[in-house]
Amino acid sequence: MNIDECYQILDLAPGESREKVAASFRLLVKVWNPERYAHNPKLQARAQEKLKEINAAKAILDEHLTKDNESHPQGESSQSPQLSHKELEGQRAQEQEREAQRKRQETERREQEKERSRQERARQHEEKLQRDREAAIEQARLEKAQRILKDKQKREQREAAKLAGKEAAHRQFVAKMILAVIVIALVLFMYLI
Repeated sequence: MNIDECYQILDLAPGESREKVAASFRLLVKVWNPERYAHNPKLQARAQEKLKEINAAKAILDEHLTKDNESHPQGESSQSPQLSHKELEGQRAQEQEREAQRKRQETERREQEKERSRQERARQHEEKLQRDREAAIEQARLEKAQRILKDKQKREQREAAKLAGKEAAHRQFVAKMILAVIVIALVLFMYLI
C-alpha cells in the first residue's frame, strides 16, 4: 500500500497534515466500528475489514509523516536546534503514545470480537436446543396421533367383526326358520295325504 492509497483510504488529499490524518482516522473508526453492525454479520465482517485497512493506512502515514519530520523538520533554524530537538522528542513521545493507544484499541477490538464470537456460538447453541425441543415435541405429537389412529382402526375392526358376527347369526337363524317351516309343511302335507 503506497502513501497516496493510504491518504485515499482515509478520505484525504495527498500531503495533508498529521492533525487532519488523525481527525479523519478518528471519524472513520467511529463510522466503521463493527459494534454498529452487530445485527448484520455480513456488514460486521465488512466493517472489520475496512477497520483493518484504516488502521494499516494510519500506521503507514504516521511512519511516513514521522520520517518527513525527521528529515525536514519544520521551523528549524540554526539558531534554535535545541528547541527542534525537544519538539522532535515530543513528537516521538506522542507517536509512541498513539502507537500504544492503537495497540490497546486493537486488543480491545480482538476481545470484543472474541466476546461477539462467544455470544454468537451461545446463540446458535440455544437455537439448536430450541429446534431440538420443537422437533421432539412434534415427534411426540406425531406418535400420539399415530397411536390414536391405530386405536380407532382397532375399534372399527372390532365393531366390523361384531357386526359380521351378528349378520352371520341372523342368516343362520333365518335359515333354521326356513328349514323349520319346510319341515312343518312336509309333515302337514304327509299328514293330510
